Amino acid sequence: MTALEVPVLVQPTGYECGNTSLAAVFQFFGKQVTIAEAGALAKTTEDGTDHHNLIAAARATGARVIARSNGTIAELAWFVARGVPPIVGWWMEGDRDWDRRWSAVRRKRKDCGHYSVVTAVTSEHVVLIDPHGACGARRFTHEGFARVWYDTDTALYRHVVRWFLAMSYV
Repeated sequence: MTALEVPVLVQPTGYECGNTSLAAVFQFFGKQVTIAEAGALAKTTEDGTDHHNLIAAARATGARVIARSNGTIAELAWFVARGVPPIVGWWMEGDRDWDRRWSAVRRKRKDCGHYSVVTAVTSEHVVLIDPHGACGARRFTHEGFARVWYDTDTALYRHVVRWFLAMSYV
């Protein structure tokens, strides 16, 4: 398995997984954008980062963007095979690795919505670079990833299924 070499960046707070994932993809494409700069571009708040703000931030840097819900693992594999690491929104069920300094944010939000970057898809597994500091990379079976590939978007916590953002500068 050949994985895309996306930089492993660690989110500084419990709500910055979206802008940290975005910064990692920017840096993968040679754009020197920090986590803080990505957060400003994506309008990240203590409630996290909405999908439409991630899309707008990517476009603001000149990226071509495809983002949608109801994606498939085959689509993720298609992008990865073409050198494009998609950002996915997924649900961290029962993750015990959360740092204590983030627990107040997690209790406030009452969710485990999370963003990560897909770096490899094999016939059996999906591999993510996870900005959560305790993890680095995560590997799921296709079935395991399909079970958690959903999240919430906006302050209304709208349920979104199989959302991804793929961006490139070509």
